[in-house]
Amino acid sequence: MIIPKLKSLAPQTAAAALVQLSKIGKSNPIAAFMEVASTIDGDKLAVVIEKMQGLLDSMQASLVEDTANEQASAAAFLGLVNDLEATADMLSAAHATAVSNLEQAESKLASQERFLEEQQAEEAAARAGLAAKKEQCALWEANYQSTKASRTAERNVVE
Repeated sequence: MIIPKLKSLAPQTAAAALVQLSKIGKSNPIAAFMEVASTIDGDKLAVVIEKMQGLLDSMQASLVEDTANEQASAAAFLGLVNDLEATADMLSAAHATAVSNLEQAESKLASQERFLEEQQAEEAAARAGLAAKKEQCALWEANYQSTKASRTAERNVVE
């Protein structure tokens, strides 16, 4: 916007520029800039215009590059979001599997604990039965020993 206006400036004297500046006032800084620029030597003004054109070209190239970088960054960001979603899905699946495995292990543990209690009760009953049998055997042994002597005497009599 400014560069085309600068190129179309006609040189004028400083006095004429000051008169125009007083008319413009503070309301239009670009017009005031143009009035001041019209008092500059044509060659120097051409250098300024050339530098401003170079700056404009550089900014436009930078804008194109920034747009491309922004698009690449947005694509990379979407890739990262997809990776995060995939990781979250995998973690959810792993968590569900771990919870299922834990429930199965707890169920198996409860079953094993019941089996252990049953086996311990069976062992206690078997030990009690063994003690009763040993006691019965001891009674039979004592009875045998007490009757052994009398039977031996009776056999001796019979023989």
